[in-house]
Amino acid sequence: MSKFRSALALALALGGLAVLAPSVLASGSAQGPPAGPTSPPFFQCPAIGLDTTCQFLVDVTNTGTTVLQDTTQGFYDGSDDITVAIQNDTSVPLGSIHLGVDGSGDGAFGLDGDGMCNGSITPAPDECPFGPPGNTESPFDYYGPDTVLTPDPESRDGGTVSFTTALQPGQYTYITLEAPFEAALAAGNVNDFVTSSLTDTANPTVTGPVIALPTPADVTDTATIVGPNATQATGTVTYKVYSDPKCTVLVANAGTKTVTAGTAAASNPVGVTTPLANNAKYFWVVEYSGNEGEHPNTPTKSACGNEVMTFGTPVPLPGPTITTVLSGGGVAGAQITVPPNTPVTDNATVTAPGGQPVTGRISYAVYSDSHCVSGQIKGAGGGMTTGSGPASNPLSLPTGTYYFQASYSGNGILGPAVSACGSEILTVAAPPPPPPSSQFVPIGNPQFNPKTGQLVIVAQFPVPGTATATGVVQQGATVARARLLALAEAARRHSRRCTRGFVKKGRRCVNNAPVTYGTTILPIPAPGTFTIIINPSGKVLKALKQGRKLNVLTTTTFLARGSNTPVTHVGDVQVKLKLKKHSRRRRH
Repeated sequence: MSKFRSALALALALGGLAVLAPSVLASGSAQGPPAGPTSPPFFQCPAIGLDTTCQFLVDVTNTGTTVLQDTTQGFYDGSDDITVAIQNDTSVPLGSIHLGVDGSGDGAFGLDGDGMCNGSITPAPDECPFGPPGNTESPFDYYGPDTVLTPDPESRDGGTVSFTTALQPGQYTYITLEAPFEAALAAGNVNDFVTSSLTDTANPTVTGPVIALPTPADVTDTATIVGPNATQATGTVTYKVYSDPKCTVLVANAGTKTVTAGTAAASNPVGVTTPLANNAKYFWVVEYSGNEGEHPNTPTKSACGNEVMTFGTPVPLPGPTITTVLSGGGVAGAQITVPPNTPVTDNATVTAPGGQPVTGRISYAVYSDSHCVSGQIKGAGGGMTTGSGPASNPLSLPTGTYYFQASYSGNGILGPAVSACGSEILTVAAPPPPPPSSQFVPIGNPQFNPKTGQLVIVAQFPVPGTATATGVVQQGATVARARLLALAEAARRHSRRCTRGFVKKGRRCVNNAPVTYGTTILPIPAPGTFTIIINPSGKVLKALKQGRKLNVLTTTTFLARGSNTPVTHVGDVQVKLKLKKHSRRRRH
């Protein structure tokens, strides 16, 4: 690891970008979610290991790509690994991007098993792993949301980051990589990519990556190679047409054509000469052979969805429904009110008609405008979905009224969808004046931490004073030791009466006396919202670790400073620890 000079001066080299046509944007969310900030501190990444956010941000724009750095972040594993965000600030979807420079010796894609999802990095994203379900092996532990990492075949210095669902304008995601050996890398194109345009042969003025015609007509495609040696590019391109948006059903091969000085000859006509159906949509892909020699160019192909042609009026895809809920500050619902700077998240559920599986991407947007047109708040986020979630990024907002929207991208089988503007409204307002004397306001019901056994009570207190919270287990037999229960049962068998402290319930002797769960006294130094944590007693914790489910009555009493009249609130909660499963060893 001593060969690493510094990750703080890194500038990742950028290469070919595979972009998709605007027609694949989700309906109702043509701009996608807002872009994240491009000046440190970034927040496109969650906390990973020793990093609180992204160390590097790859910002892709219509005029070029830059790599930005937050110098407050170092190696997230403490030795040689980095967090990298990729943000699409172009006007079209982004299908993939190349990072690194082959032959530089930097080893950015030398993925060696300590990615963010390998199980030893703490904290790690809650959604880990992002590769195959349950697989935390390398290279999948380096994958981020909706990403696939492919090292270059001849070198681990560079590689391609592909997005399983294209990044829409304004969206971002994140990955982890190995840090480079060199202190700085020159940026530049290192891979070729293909741009192309469709043309209606009967009306050449109708041209572009996306065309729509009233009936089938002959259409040709013309490809151009883009890259550092593009003007010397030779070789061939093959034009193919598919009937599905994932480009798996080939319906026409439009010919293999020669490339001269970076430009390919036009494809064969497709539509009438090679007949295609009316009222349908088709997707073109261009495959480039590459060429060797003094000015080499790499093989590549365009992304499915770059070029789309439509004949007539295709049958619309079935549309799913989106339901959403806001949550923050202990409250949840379609319309909530929270104090200023309270983290609030949105969570969407996509339901397909007929219950078919859901895939694709959820995107969130937040507006200060009641028409969801202007005043967009940055950083709401989104990600891949299987129907439920993921939740948006938490946003802490100042006083005001905000309108949340969730949009679904569709997946080629389901159409896109978007929640109605105004269906989710967040009001951020200062809390009302505190009530007089010792009156206080509990926020929500008592909460239980299934990992530690702690009870959590949150309340708003109007003035300084002292709060006392106590939990009592009802029906103490649930925490009585097995030995005591056995003694009581033995006594019953020799007598018609139970031993002292037990009552007869059916044919059993049950300890029905309440048992104290725990007590906490918390001084309240000033008006505000405070959290009271009740730790379980040793007896209670032992019962919980044995898998017991307990019914706990909580009593919170507050006495204002200088007052003689306490006020009490009572709550009720069922508690049970989330126990780790241990595999049983076979006995030989």
